[in-house]
Amino acid sequence: MNIARFKTAAVLGIPALAVGFLAFAGPPQRADWKGQFLLEAGVRVVVNPAESIYGQIKPDLEEELRIGKEGDDKTQFYRVMDVGVDPSGNIYVVDARNFRVQVFDPSGAFLRTIGRQGQGPGEFELPSAVRFGGQAGYTHVLDRFRRVSLFDAQGIYLGPVATEDKQVDVFSREGRFLFRTALPPNTCSIKGDLIYAYVVDEEQGLEYVQRFRIKNYTALPKN
Repeated sequence: MNIARFKTAAVLGIPALAVGFLAFAGPPQRADWKGQFLLEAGVRVVVNPAESIYGQIKPDLEEELRIGKEGDDKTQFYRVMDVGVDPSGNIYVVDARNFRVQVFDPSGAFLRTIGRQGQGPGEFELPSAVRFGGQAGYTHVLDRFRRVSLFDAQGIYLGPVATEDKQVDVFSREGRFLFRTALPPNTCSIKGDLIYAYVVDEEQGLEYVQRFRIKNYTALPKN
């Protein structure tokens, strides 16, 4: 039996998602759940079988809005990489090859453009994702080389977001949690005691690759 294991806290959002799908699809046929609840080191673990309770459910979708029109500079996109929705329901389209983020209200009316092509403040080389967060509801746009730019609710550029070291959990081959460590923020590859990363220095206008050697590699726990 193929199983999927989840800590209870990690699946709290799933029932709401399932209920939403049921509302679209109508009453499905329910099967007996064949999983298990276990307690491991004081943590409740859910062991799910490969077969779900309700099987495959197809949501009944109806298109209510479409944005994109050839010949319209505001909505003729070139390589959409991401679509985000802010707390007010405004729609953000990451238009990568036009080097911008186009913002529309919930009805699809154009509001504004964020960014333009370039390497300066508030400019993009290849935007790929948009996220929202913080008490002020700022907009975060991920650009090339994992550079993150911060904008306010009106699309005004506020500055870059500092990238912190990567927090990494290290496990043994048997799956035992050995230790937690921090790696350079743009780490791309680890080969034995060597770490390969890159840096984009906007102030100096430089981009370069780094290789680090883990000097205490032999002393790190392996099992």
